[in-house]
Amino acid sequence: MTSLPGRVGWPVTGDKTLEFARNPIEFTQKNIKTLNSRIFQVRTLNKPHVFVASNQGVKDVLEGKALLSDHCQSSETPIL
Repeated sequence: MTSLPGRVGWPVTGDKTLEFARNPIEFTQKNIKTLNSRIFQVRTLNKPHVFVASNQGVKDVLEGKALLSDHCQSSETPIL
């Protein structure tokens, strides 16, 4: 399996729930820009989560044909 960009961090101390809750759009855009990827992982609600921030990426994940290397580029139009 391909490694996802981003950091899950330690339980409780690495949790990004409050940062996400304050401003989800800014949180997502910051991670896309920092990680140069529209698919990334973070720890929210004290559990690892994967964010998919492109229409085509979501479609491919739901259809079961997602390849991370195809969607990790930041050139796609975001859902936001």
